Amino acid sequence: MPAFKEILLNLMKRNGLKQTDLAQELSISRQAVNKWFTKGYKPELEHIPKLLELFKITSDDFFRMLNDEDVNQTYTSQPSTQQYVSFEEALQMQKKISELQEQVIKYQAKELEEKNRQIDNKNELSPDKDTTTTSR
Repeated sequence: MPAFKEILLNLMKRNGLKQTDLAQELSISRQAVNKWFTKGYKPELEHIPKLLELFKITSDDFFRMLNDEDVNQTYTSQPSTQQYVSFEEALQMQKKISELQEQVIKYQAKELEEKNRQIDNKNELSPDKDTTTTSR
């Protein structure tokens, strides 16, 4: 199992980042980041989602890296072509999807009303069946 610092170094190299970049992105000191490499410390759990976003990897990818024996071969290749969005962007997309769904529902309701109107008009125009009986 590779050391956390090896994984981190590979991810930083792949993304062209330095310890100072990580510190700045995570709003922590460079010394705190340095301890991950020199003293075997690990980042606080609250920083993991930001690291995943920064490195453009999923949590699944991260855990695979932790269990992979050959980190250098697997994770120094080109970054994934998969797109990642921030939580805020995902919320905005969900809001837009909801708005579009509402528009579709309104449109479908109008279409249904129009079809019902056409059916009503057709029924009004068709001759009524003779309900009177003729007696002989």
